Amino acid sequence: MKYSITNKRLDDVILNYLNSNLVPDGGWSSKSDYKKTASIAYSLSFDMDDEDGYSYTDGDKLIIEPWVNDKLYSLFNEYWIPVFKKWFEDNTGLKVRMMLYYNYRELIWVERF
Repeated sequence: MKYSITNKRLDDVILNYLNSNLVPDGGWSSKSDYKKTASIAYSLSFDMDDEDGYSYTDGDKLIIEPWVNDKLYSLFNEYWIPVFKKWFEDNTGLKVRMMLYYNYRELIWVERF
């Protein structure tokens, strides 16, 4: 049986997954806190269950840890990438110009916006 899903519906499914599984420990801080911290720190780490999930560095780069990358790719293929970027920007107020994805050994993908 073949199913058809609209892009909007797929984005909603991905967004629901992100909100249920990848919100940082303790929830989101205020956008002003993230902007202030990003202006003085080299890197901001976002942990889930005390494990690094993704980090923001160099003022515009979002690094996705292997376990997050593997999980999202297994569920949504590459369709998660723009949804994740927007979700992260909306919740932190930080601008992402580049996303980097790693497997457990090496950089496997760079997405520029």
